[in-house]
Amino acid sequence: ATLCKKAGACVNLLMVDADSVVCDICIDGIQEIRNIAADKEVADMLSKITDVTCDTLSIPFCRAALNTMIKEALQGLQNLNPNATCASLDACPKFFLDNPVEGGPLCSMCTMASNAIINGIVKNKEFHMLVNEAITLICKVWPGDDCPQILDEVFQTMIKALEAFGGQEICTLFGLC
Repeated sequence: ATLCKKAGACVNLLMVDADSVVCDICIDGIQEIRNIAADKEVADMLSKITDVTCDTLSIPFCRAALNTMIKEALQGLQNLNPNATCASLDACPKFFLDNPVEGGPLCSMCTMASNAIINGIVKNKEFHMLVNEAITLICKVWPGDDCPQILDEVFQTMIKALEAFGGQEICTLFGLC
């Protein structure tokens, strides 16, 4: 909708108001995405896909890591605010936004996703335990007594960098904000 609007090709989107059909459809669509993300059958299906994928890859911590990321993503989708999301997509008026993010809809979506991923990594103790298991496995085949210390320092540095940057800064680095 944004590209169409900026190109002037969609006259019906140039003056979007709160009573707009486009706004209504967007809000209904985001609400449906929230419903799908909350559906237990969807979580079960994604878990089965994870099992098949990880069985194929044969990576020791694959299943737990993917399940954790999927859980975080589904929670993020469940927490979408339909009004704010549709306003950031330019489908609804900006007054629907509580805290507008500068840079347009792509920046908003990237920032929201990046923050969810950062929180899933930084605050997730299970993820940290999985990384420690991976470090142990890597250091069994990597020579050197200081391997665990080196890899743990690298991991801790990455965590600190993620905390320091935040979602919008990461999206800015990728040119999305």
